[in-house]
Amino acid sequence: MWGIASQESPEILQAFADELGLTYPILHDEDGSVLQRYRIERETFSTAFPHDWVVGTDGLLVYGSNRYEPAELIATVEHELSR
Repeated sequence: MWGIASQESPEILQAFADELGLTYPILHDEDGSVLQRYRIERETFSTAFPHDWVVGTDGLLVYGSNRYEPAELIATVEHELSR
């Protein structure tokens, strides 16, 4: 599991990780190219950050949300890991 920070300064990224006690690697998407690759357009999906995204084992986006839904996120990750 990785976090990906798009278009944020390294200082803001580190402060966010420290505040939440994140222990997984967070990659810096300085130019926003990863964000553009996985951007999804849905009526109910806003562009507010942060986003939770799960990229499936096939490289396709299988989950995207900007509302922190731990149960939904965990279920999606567990499903992908069981494939």
